Amino acid sequence: MIDKGRLNVLRDALGDGDFAEVVAAFTQSISTILEEMSKALAEEDMEALERQAHSAKSASANLGVMGLSEQAREMEELARRGELEFAEVPERIAAMRQAFERARVELDTA
Repeated sequence: MIDKGRLNVLRDALGDGDFAEVVAAFTQSISTILEEMSKALAEEDMEALERQAHSAKSASANLGVMGLSEQAREMEELARRGELEFAEVPERIAAMRQAFERARVELDTA
């Protein structure tokens, strides 16, 4: 889910060219974050998972990609509290990838 109001405010403030650059930077950033999450999972590094989830939460919220931001927030909080199990992380990362792909489609047509 994307907050169209937030997107429109951002586009109006930046102009179309700079807005497109922000979207491209977001896309690259989230792609990298998801890769780093997979790496952290392979290394069983819960602290790295928490950091990457925090980064995904913030980057997504800034652009109004609220579905992805909420998934990342949940992962971050569970990891911080020590309640995130490594066995559930692949499913969570897959869900975040799906949310990201849906957001990319919406951002391309926004």
